Amino acid sequence: MDIRLRQMTGAFLRRNKLRLVMNGQDMLLMKRAETMRIAPGLWAGIGGHVEPEEISDPVQCVLREIEEETGIVADSITGIRLQAVVHRQRGQEIRVQYIYFGYTETRDLGYTAEGALHWIRQSAVLEKAMSAANRFVLEKYFQDGPSDDIWVGVLGNDGGRPKIQWSSLADWE
Repeated sequence: MDIRLRQMTGAFLRRNKLRLVMNGQDMLLMKRAETMRIAPGLWAGIGGHVEPEEISDPVQCVLREIEEETGIVADSITGIRLQAVVHRQRGQEIRVQYIYFGYTETRDLGYTAEGALHWIRQSAVLEKAMSAANRFVLEKYFQDGPSDDIWVGVLGNDGGRPKIQWSSLADWE
């Protein structure tokens, strides 16, 4: 059995912390195009595959993906931090996704052929159709985050339904 590895990053950006009290919490989501191979028509954060030169620095990947897909440059993002690492096996492939959260003041978004970008009220985010991995991460974030811990989630199967097991990443030394 030949197992392959796919590494990806994803980001969920919210309005800058200073404006949260006045304007509520909006989160940037992409409604993926129906023509996409992965998660067609579903709502997701911004992200993509880790390039070989980014393999040891996934934050560079997520910042590159954010700029490519939204036009938001790294200097316009604050508080970007790794919050979750999700592991999943799909067929002969192990997928590892590094999920970041951050803030931006930018409201004007670029265009991407991958889907349509929308600022969504945080209270409506979980009403959107999305992958199980994204739903699990966002549910945990809305319940427990933001957190200084990095959460590690392993996706599995519970009688034909997706499930996740969470743990905090911690060094024993």
